Amino acid sequence: MSIVKVSKNSSLPFSQKKRFIIRTAKKSLRPSLITMVFSSWLGTYLELFLTGKQLYTFEKRPFADIFTIDIRFTLLGIPLFALFILYITKSMGFVYKLLFITIVSAVMTITEKLLGKLEWITYSEQWQHIYSFFGYIAFSFLMLLFFKWVSSGPINNKF
Repeated sequence: MSIVKVSKNSSLPFSQKKRFIIRTAKKSLRPSLITMVFSSWLGTYLELFLTGKQLYTFEKRPFADIFTIDIRFTLLGIPLFALFILYITKSMGFVYKLLFITIVSAVMTITEKLLGKLEWITYSEQWQHIYSFFGYIAFSFLMLLFFKWVSSGPINNKF
């Protein structure tokens, strides 16, 4: 097997080994996956807390006799929401992140009102939709902070 060396005069980039590329891809995906799992876990407990306080109920949910929450939302919707926030905001500065997350939170609040009109969610008299607006902002920034911590911290380097 002959090995060819790259000429000093060549303008072609030096190719990396595939093993390095795969390892780098795994390391770059790991913080996103960990953040998605964390967001699902946190979202599930928030939903359990809020439905336990009877601030709202999910009328159309799978396994209604077992779960008081809509597991489609906590297992699919919240992690995909977190991935969406991570992907879109990864190259933004703080001001643009704040603006983007504020707009997304407003859209999510409007969507919740629409779901209430479609009778997917029933809200109690105590519920104010401004809670959702600020909740989505706080949740999004918590996911970004968690992602940053995982990306630079001990969890990403141990696996």
